[in-house]
Amino acid sequence: MSGTSTGRRLLAYLRPYVWPYFVGALLCMTAYSATAGIVPYLVRSLVDDVLQAGDNSVLRILPAAIAATFVVRAAVNFGQAYLGEYVGQHIVFDLRRGLDEHIQHLPIAYFDKVASSGILSRVTTDVLLVREALTEGVAAMIRDTTTVLVLLVVAIYLDPVLAFVTLVVFPSLVLPLQRLSRRMRRLSREGLDTLGALAALLQETILGNRVVKAFGMEGYEKARFSAENTRLLGLYMRAAKIKAFTAPLMEVAAAVGIAATLWIGGASVIGGERTAGDFMAFLTALVLLYEPFKKV
Repeated sequence: MSGTSTGRRLLAYLRPYVWPYFVGALLCMTAYSATAGIVPYLVRSLVDDVLQAGDNSVLRILPAAIAATFVVRAAVNFGQAYLGEYVGQHIVFDLRRGLDEHIQHLPIAYFDKVASSGILSRVTTDVLLVREALTEGVAAMIRDTTTVLVLLVVAIYLDPVLAFVTLVVFPSLVLPLQRLSRRMRRLSREGLDTLGALAALLQETILGNRVVKAFGMEGYEKARFSAENTRLLGLYMRAAKIKAFTAPLMEVAAAVGIAATLWIGGASVIGGERTAGDFMAFLTALVLLYEPFKKV
């Protein structure tokens, strides 16, 4: 599901009374992302003005500025978390209510063809997955993308040369990560289908226990369940392999970028071409950039 289609689907699920909370969550996400760009400048001022220049006037102001920045970040972080949860839970509420209304008007023939476990799964588990996909997708699209853009601008403004050297690593990750994400989504869909089939088999076995025992079909039912269970295990392990591979890939790429930055930037600081504060501010922006980029 792309970011644009995710956003459209989320808007389609929002009821009028949820809109103010949704807008509030968006504003908090944007504010949280924007304040990330202040942190590198605080670090630069700390190193250059306080630790190296010994400026007492900056020392008197800087602690209050740092505290105020992180108080604001904490407040908007609370706002985005609570308001986002409010929106997500009301999406679940409305979806379940709509599903219940739809189920109540289904013909009897439908219930003869579809296992009740599948219907229960749609109303309980699948609705939660829809909510998670929509809300997390929008959060990544707005909060994390904005954070990445803000920190990229800050990094380039602080040091265009180091930014070019370091950030050339990140575009090289996009293509393999997109391929891994597509495989992960496909495995997730197959896993949900297989889990539903497994639940349906178990329900048939439990409800039809007398018939199973009467015809001595215990071995047959165990084989059916074992086959679906094995298939589900295989899907989960393939998904686990992709998830386990993604994090090390990101960490190695980040380490290469930071190592290149340390080598070039450290030499320039020693040679007097850059101040230690400029270098530390750039490193701070780079470290802050890693996590939101990984989420996006």
